[in-house]
Amino acid sequence: MIRLVGGPNTLDRLISLDALVAVAQGGIGVYIAWSKDTTPAAALVALALVAFLGSVSVARFRVNDTVGTPEEALP
Repeated sequence: MIRLVGGPNTLDRLISLDALVAVAQGGIGVYIAWSKDTTPAAALVALALVAFLGSVSVARFRVNDTVGTPEEALP
């Protein structure tokens, strides 16, 4: 949770959010198995899809966290 709020860069925040979503998915999965009710399974699949697409889009379109001009950030 500390990395989610004040992580040093965007990728640290992304990883902590992915971990939080994975815990939520595990909780929903345990509830489905415990109650033998498959109604929340659609929410579980939707959460997995949104989490995956969010992670891919942040990783694809993120801006470098370096300070300075864009020319300095190039290798």
